[in-house]
Amino acid sequence: MANYDYEIVNGRKIRVRPKETVSEIDKNGYFRRQPNHFTTPFGDGENDLKAEGNKRYRLVWAKLCHWSNRAAIVRELEGLEDQISVNMVEHAPYEKNLGWEYVYNENNIDPVLGDQFLSEAYYRADDDYQGRTTVPALIDTTTGKVVNNDYNWLTTYFEVNFRPWHKKGAPELYPVELREEIDKMNRSSKPSAAG
Repeated sequence: MANYDYEIVNGRKIRVRPKETVSEIDKNGYFRRQPNHFTTPFGDGENDLKAEGNKRYRLVWAKLCHWSNRAAIVRELEGLEDQISVNMVEHAPYEKNLGWEYVYNENNIDPVLGDQFLSEAYYRADDDYQGRTTVPALIDTTTGKVVNNDYNWLTTYFEVNFRPWHKKGAPELYPVELREEIDKMNRSSKPSAAG
């Protein structure tokens, strides 16, 4: 296990966020976003995540990140508000960057998860996770662990796997006849460093 730098905030031991300028800049000076870590797909396979309603999952997003905005918008367009709960995070000023914090909640504590920082759910899922904690992140509310942070495919899962919970008249955002083209664009997209 690697050595990490921590800060104590409200009695919580919070790991300091890795810097993109150290870990995500290649030898030519180009930004190379870290790969998504929690990428288990939703599906019917033995090792796939299972789509469930009744707020089994919580979507965490931030206004600053266009990829997480996309996930939040699709959740609402499909009418999944009663099935997938949501919360927003933001960066708060600390001497060292501690990542996304639930600054919009009382005492900066997510009322469902009991966390102050998104990183708590990341490290609960993988104590040796070494990347930045990014949004959007889908958290299993029964375990408090991040289960998926795959910004490229999360909206596709909302479209396909969570279809049984779509509201009546929900738009078709992933039409069968365009899926090949949409998938191609998802695979080739290069996001900014915001998330």
